[in-house]
Formats: sequence, C-alpha cells, structure tokens
Amino acid sequence: MLGVPTRLISHNKAGGGDLINLARWGFLLVMLNVFAATAVADVPAEYRNAVRNAAELGMTLFVHDAAASRASDVMVERGIAARDRRIRGWLTAIADDRQSVSVIFIGDDSNTPAALYRIAIPMIEGKTEVDELKSPRLLRGSLLSSWRARQNAVRDFESRGDRCSDHYNTVVFPDERTSPLTILVYFLATSEKPDSAMMGGNFRYEFSEDGGLLKSRKAFSESCAELPLVGRSPSLLKIYHPFESAPTEFDVYLSRLHTLQLVVETESSLAWKVDGPKITLLHPAR
Repeated sequence: MLGVPTRLISHNKAGGGDLINLARWGFLLVMLNVFAATAVADVPAEYRNAVRNAAELGMTLFVHDAAASRASDVMVERGIAARDRRIRGWLTAIADDRQSVSVIFIGDDSNTPAALYRIAIPMIEGKTEVDELKSPRLLRGSLLSSWRARQNAVRDFESRGDRCSDHYNTVVFPDERTSPLTILVYFLATSEKPDSAMMGGNFRYEFSEDGGLLKSRKAFSESCAELPLVGRSPSLLKIYHPFESAPTEFDVYLSRLHTLQLVVETESSLAWKVDGPKITLLHPAR
C-alpha cells in the first residue's frame, strides 16, 4: 500500500489488515508468557526454549505487522499516503498497558529521522486515533535506535541475492527477553498474486540495543515457494526445516496470518503441528 524509496513497503492484506480479530490475539499476547510456560510442558526439554521463543516472537511479529497494515490502510483511506512524500517508513510499539499499538510514520527532516504521524490501533476495543503532528518530532531514545537498526538492515538487505519478491514489509521491535536488549528487524515477502502467500524469502536481522551493530542475520527458507490460498482444502500444510530443531517464529506468524495449520518437519526427523502460537510435537516424521 504505502510505498517508500527503498521499495520495501507494499503491504499484503491477506490477513494483516484484520484488526477486528486483533482483540483476542492482543489478549493472547498479554497472556503468552503463561501460555508458553504451559505449552512447553509436553515438549522434550531440549526443545522447550526454541518452542517458547517461536510462539512468543511469532505472535509478537503478527501483532506488530497487523497494526502496521491497518494503520497503512488508514493513511491510504485519508489520502495522506498519496499527498505526503516525506514518509520513509514506520515503526510500531505496543503500549505499556497492552491496550493498543502505536504506528509511527517517519520521514527525514533535514536528513534527521522524525515522526510525522502517529496512529493508535486498539488491541482490545476502542477507536483508532490519528495524530497528524503539526511539526515533525525528532526521534529519540529507543525509537531512534529502532529506526537506526531498520535503516542499517535495509542497506544490507538490498544487497542480498536471495530475495524472493520486489515488495517487502518491515517489522521492527526490541526483544526485551534478552540482556542486553537486542532489536529485531524482519523482512516479510509479499506475493504479486493477490491470493497467494510467500512461504520463502523471509528474513530476520538482529542488532545491538543502539541499532548500530549487526549481530546476526537469518533466512527462514532457502526457496521462494508460494502457497495458493484459494481453493485449498483445510488439510494440514507440510513444511520442511532440515536445519532447525523446532518450528520458527515465522511458522507461527504464517499460520496465524493465513489461518493455516502447519506440519513442520525438522532435524532429527521430528514433526510438529503449528496452529498459531500452539505448537505440538506430533511424532517422529515418516
């Protein structure tokens, strides 16, 4: 929807725009620590951290991306996206009370990143609030660090030869479970086909707390496979991760985004069922 010079933002509405259902998923995000602690009880000890991380990060990724998608819709509906060429991207932040997600649209004011618009997307109930700032507000603190991480990731990402789409959405949020804190930057591929989902070509970058140091980069798949969403039976979709010990956060995100149940086969011939944040060990893969 909302283009920027980096070509990295072109939102796919295949599920991210559904903020009506964000209420129950927002509540789930609040309760995810309790849920994850319970869910891993039936998982072998050596996989529990990986399963917990996948569930927590996958749902966090979904909530941030869904809010950004809805906010982008609002910007288009109000004509802001068409007329304001200053916009270079956005950042998202979950409110301390977990009642809303703030989507901050950012531009370059005299080559310095500044907030231009703030849209609050309710997670439980309430009205979407749009704040068109009378004057740009320079980014500071954690927002500035997140923007620095995003821009550094964009520069690295654009030199990759394994991209699977001309259009990507970015999602940025701090991983507060880590000490020192790290900033995660995701690049989510969008399909050129309106009724398909990109299974491959999705990436994660990890940066230091100030957003300046790239600590790691990860591709979630080695292929550019696409999944047709129309005419599919409700049967389980099978995915292979031969170099992973357990499902990843992208599996959880993909399952929730498109309301899919996945069977993920990993190393050691294990098979897992992924239904949103619920990850179940089925049996050794056959």
